[in-house]
Amino acid sequence: MSKMSKKYDLITLGELLIDFTISNEIKENANPETEIYAANPGGAPANVVACAQKLGLSTAFIGSVGADHFGEVLINTLQTINIDTFLIQKTEEAFTTLAFVSLDQNGDREFSFARKPGADMFISLNEDSKNALSNTNFFHFGSISLITEQSREATKLAVKTAKDNGAVISFDPNIRLDLWDSQKNLLDQVHWGLKNADIIKLSDDDLNCLTDILPENFIRDLFSHTDIKLILYTSGKEGSKAYYYDQVTNDLRFVFRKNEFEINAVDTTGAGDIFTGAFLSSLNLDQYNKTTNRENFQEWILDFKDLENHLDFANKFAGLSTLKHGGIPSIPSSEEFNEFYNV
Repeated sequence: MSKMSKKYDLITLGELLIDFTISNEIKENANPETEIYAANPGGAPANVVACAQKLGLSTAFIGSVGADHFGEVLINTLQTINIDTFLIQKTEEAFTTLAFVSLDQNGDREFSFARKPGADMFISLNEDSKNALSNTNFFHFGSISLITEQSREATKLAVKTAKDNGAVISFDPNIRLDLWDSQKNLLDQVHWGLKNADIIKLSDDDLNCLTDILPENFIRDLFSHTDIKLILYTSGKEGSKAYYYDQVTNDLRFVFRKNEFEINAVDTTGAGDIFTGAFLSSLNLDQYNKTTNRENFQEWILDFKDLENHLDFANKFAGLSTLKHGGIPSIPSSEEFNEFYNV
C-alpha cells in the first residue's frame, strides 16, 4: 500500500475547545485586581493536527463543538489552516467545551474545565468519518475522548477502522485526573489505548499517574505486553527519548535528544501536542519513499539517525511554540522556525 494511495497523512479525533489563558496585560480601564483572559483555540488532538497541517501534511479532524459562537470560532480556525473540517459535528446538547489555564512563572500550566457536559463529549462517527479513516496513513487520539460513553464508542470504532485499513495508530494518554469519575476507569481506558497503538507519547505527568516504578521499567513492560512499536518520552526542557524494541538483539533501545537551545517559556500550553504533531510530520515527510502500511512500520523506524533527526526537530518546534500563548495560536510556521534556528 503506497503512501500516495491515501488521501490523508494524518487524522486526529477528540477535544476541540477554547483555552482561556490569563493575560499579563491589564486593560487601562480595568480594575487592577481583575484577571483578564485571552480566548485561544486548542484541545490536544486539535493542536496535533494543526501543527501537522502547518508543516505541510494533508489532514482532517473529527470532533464535536457546540452550535454557538465558540464552536464557529474553532471551526473557522481549523479551516483557516486548511484542515478538512467536514467531519466536525455541531451539537445542541452542550456548549463548546472551555478550559481555564493558569500559568506559573515558568510558563507551566494547570487546567480547569467547563465540561459538565461539554460538546466534545458528543463525538460520533458517520459514514464520512469512516471513509476518511479508511483513507489515512496515521491516526492520532488521546484519553479524554475515552472518558464518556458516546465519545468512547466513537474513538474505539475510529481506531478499529483506521487500523483495519493499514493506518499507523498514535496515542497520547494526556491524563487529566479531575475529568475522570474514578482512577480505575482512567487506568482501564488508558491501558486500552496503550494496547491499541503503534506509537505512544508519554510525559512525566502521565508516568506519575500510571506507575510508581522507574519509567524505563514501565516502558519495558509496555513493549512486553503490547504491540507498541515506538514510545516517545518527553521531559520538557530536558529533551526527549524515542524507545523501541530491537528484535535482532531482543532488547530495549532508545535514542535521546537533549534540548540544545535555552528558551524562556511564557506558556507551555500545547507544547507536548506540538511536539507530537512535529514528530509525526517529520516521520510522514521522511517516509514518502517508504512503505506506509502499519505491518511494515517497525522496519522503517529503526534507524538511529532518522530518529535523532525526528526528535531534534520536534524538540525545537515545540520549544519555539512556548514563546507564544495558547495551543493552536502558538504553532510556528516553517518560516518562523527556519528564521529562529538559522536553518
